[in-house]
Amino acid sequence: MRLNRKTLALRSNWVSLTLLATTLSLLTACNSGNQDSDSSGDSTSSLTLKKYESMIADDPLVVVDFHATWCGPCQKMAPHLEKVKNDHPGKIKVIKIDTDENPELAAVLNVTVLPTIKTYSNGKLVHDTIGYQSEASLLNIVGPYVR
Repeated sequence: MRLNRKTLALRSNWVSLTLLATTLSLLTACNSGNQDSDSSGDSTSSLTLKKYESMIADDPLVVVDFHATWCGPCQKMAPHLEKVKNDHPGKIKVIKIDTDENPELAAVLNVTVLPTIKTYSNGKLVHDTIGYQSEASLLNIVGPYVR
């Protein structure tokens, strides 16, 4: 079967529109009604820089997980972060921030890759890492600050 240029162009446009519609549908589904909260129950939806700074200043060790619901590595890493927090009760505050709900904050903090983990000790950034982290890697990051 031989296709002419017009038929190929139409098929290409149809594929592009289908991909665009699928992407928009996924983004809409991810943004509808999803709100994350930090370990104290505060909502992290639409955070300002001032609120973010107050959240990281109050505790000796704060681990901020910048993620998105559609991010596979973020979902894979979430249980590891939760286990590290649970293995050190009362010593680590974990704040989960959905970058789809907080794009301005992510931009101000130069979060361009997901997942991004920012670790603060007494309000100062002590570690900044991007990409999936194993449980052992997360333990190496927080280890010096929980002993």
